[in-house]
Amino acid sequence: MGDLPLEATPIPWKSVLPVYLLTFAEDVNSYAIFSYVGFLVYDILPEVQGDPTKMGFYGGLLGAIYFGANFLSCFFWGKFSDRYGRKPVLIVGSSSAAICSLLMGFVLDFKLALSIRFFAGLMNGRLSMVFNQVVIEGP
Repeated sequence: MGDLPLEATPIPWKSVLPVYLLTFAEDVNSYAIFSYVGFLVYDILPEVQGDPTKMGFYGGLLGAIYFGANFLSCFFWGKFSDRYGRKPVLIVGSSSAAICSLLMGFVLDFKLALSIRFFAGLMNGRLSMVFNQVVIEGP
C-alpha cells in the first residue's frame, strides 16, 4: 500500500454545485426570518404592540412552525422521491420556497403568516434529497 502514489480526486463541480446552491437556498428560506421576526410580529399583531413581552412567544411560534411542518412531511417526500425521482421533489420544493418567501414579504396578518410558513415547511422536501445525493450516493 505504501508504494502506490496518492492522487487527488477532482471534485465534479457540474453535479455538486447545483446541490450546494439548493442547500444554500434551503438555509436562507428557513433561517432568514429570524433576523426580522420580532419586527414582523410587532407590526402585524396589535396585542404585541400593547405588551412587547409577548413578542418572543409569537416570533418563536412563527419560526418553529416551519420546522414542525417540515418534520411532518419529510417521510412523504422521501417516499415520493423514491417513486418519482429527486427532480420533481427539488422543483416543487424550490418553487414553493420561492413563492412562500415572496408571500411573506406582503403578509399583514399573523394567521396568514403562520399558514404561509406551515405550507412552506410542508412543501419542502429538499433537504433529505440533498443529504442523499451528497452523503450516501456521493457526487
